[in-house]
Amino acid sequence: MGDRCTYDTGGLRERQQSEQTSPFPALAAAAESAARAANSVVQDGAPAGVIVSATCSRAVSGAAGGRALGRYQGSGDSQRIARGVASVHHTAHHIIWCCTASRRETIQAVSLWPCGLIMVMDLETATTTPEETRTEFTRLSARGYTQLRHVLVQLPDRGGPRASTLARMLHERKHRPLLLYIMLLTCWPWLKDRRDPLEGSVWIRALTAKGAPTWSPSTLSRSWAELVDLGLIDKGEREGRLIRPVPRREDCAADYELPSGRRDRWNMYFALPDQFWTEELFAKLPLPALVMLLLVAKETNGKDEVWLTYENAEEWYGIKPKSAQNGLTELQKLGLLHRRAEVVKAPLAPHGRTVRMWYSLTGPFSHQSRAALQKRAAKQRSKRLKRDARAAALHPKEQE
Repeated sequence: MGDRCTYDTGGLRERQQSEQTSPFPALAAAAESAARAANSVVQDGAPAGVIVSATCSRAVSGAAGGRALGRYQGSGDSQRIARGVASVHHTAHHIIWCCTASRRETIQAVSLWPCGLIMVMDLETATTTPEETRTEFTRLSARGYTQLRHVLVQLPDRGGPRASTLARMLHERKHRPLLLYIMLLTCWPWLKDRRDPLEGSVWIRALTAKGAPTWSPSTLSRSWAELVDLGLIDKGEREGRLIRPVPRREDCAADYELPSGRRDRWNMYFALPDQFWTEELFAKLPLPALVMLLLVAKETNGKDEVWLTYENAEEWYGIKPKSAQNGLTELQKLGLLHRRAEVVKAPLAPHGRTVRMWYSLTGPFSHQSRAALQKRAAKQRSKRLKRDARAAALHPKEQE
């Protein structure tokens, strides 16, 4: 539980001790003060942050409590608070929800002996945080990484342009839709079997982090709509007041299926480690850096490093040289990218040599780390399949 504190009640305890008056008016005054504070911050539109609990002893009759608190004719939540307190028989006990995350000043607790206590408890300790939401998403996926097909970055060589979805989202500045689509694919292993769609507030909370694009119901709705327009999701049927978004394949050309180890050119995939979410890297990367992270991750799926020039980025992936340069530079600043220069012979160059730049990802995003993640996930899947096969052999009738 968070620190206990109260709104300033004007020295009520000292006053009632000196005047030896009934303590109930003091409690009523304190409750009214809390109600006014609750009503003011509700009007300010601040997010939920504090519980104010006003408790009277059973020595105070419900009728007296109703008359005392009923004197305050507030508006909105304050009126509902007063009516709620008055309706409880033999006690004036009610919880006042106060939206004051933006006003967390700590004031000394005032004990209103013998009738009770005005108590404030920080709701942050009782509400799931964005970090905890993202951790739960990745835990339920149970892989340690997200599977992203190569065709998100580059189409197979068919003698035509090879730019794919990633280049289009960069050119159209679809930063929020790209993050939302990757999160949808992260969740899909368990979300596809979930009975009810996730509430919009859950998606917003999961995508909220310091430095990340800001999210609201309107930006979330707009991002879903943009993903539909891009062909990356099917909006799905409405289930009550919710809609279940269903992903399409990363190149927008087919319905989505998990790659499941298939190795053809349309199903080859690379791993995006869960640290992308749990360490809030998604919030630190501008769109060009995010695009280049995915590009280098794809190209180093089977090797440690990739040779790349800014000019080739446009020819091979449809990404402008300046965007490629900005993205790679930002990744290097964040310590996610290692750049290695190699001097090679070049007979047609003015000095007979040129420099090749090789790029590799570092830490959990390196080729070795991602390969280890995939190997571990494959072992776990093999064990799970064997366990399920043994269970089916022991209980064939139940399986039927």
